[in-house]
Amino acid sequence: MTATCDALVEAARAGDRAAIEQLLVRYQPDVRRFARRVCQTSEDADDAVQHTLVQFSRQLGALHGVARWTSWLFTVVKHECTRLIARARRTRPLEEADDVRLFERAVADRADAELSLALQQAFGRLDADLRRVVFLRDVEQLTGPEVAAELGITVEAMKSRLHRGRAALRRELSVEIAGGIAT
Repeated sequence: MTATCDALVEAARAGDRAAIEQLLVRYQPDVRRFARRVCQTSEDADDAVQHTLVQFSRQLGALHGVARWTSWLFTVVKHECTRLIARARRTRPLEEADDVRLFERAVADRADAELSLALQQAFGRLDADLRRVVFLRDVEQLTGPEVAAELGITVEAMKSRLHRGRAALRRELSVEIAGGIAT
């Protein structure tokens, strides 16, 4: 398959529009699947995929080797999703209900169904201030200073809330799992 891809890439570099279209059709499902895991909304995922595939078709001549350009595709889509997440964060503050919904989606995408449900329920029972800190730090993967700035608190206060939030989440999760075993 690599030889076929190499041939398509060479034909696309030579200006063969059919080869470009074949490459886009071949890799678009993988790029879309990845974008849906990384982006917060399906609309953002669609935008990121479109941006990535347009960039791919424009910069095809500068990319050498299948391994390089396939990893380049996923790097571009990841950066675009990150940019869209940051833009959404700047344009509207994260609402309390949003952090629960987004956390549920993140967990559902990454864990099996039973653990996902237990974690969602445990997360939902956290105090709102602790839940936001845990969500921004552990799910959104913001840095400590970024979380503190987002919440308008000091880094020390953020660290304290994060520690308390993680401990509370562990307690709630152990109760949720123990309750599931008992039933």
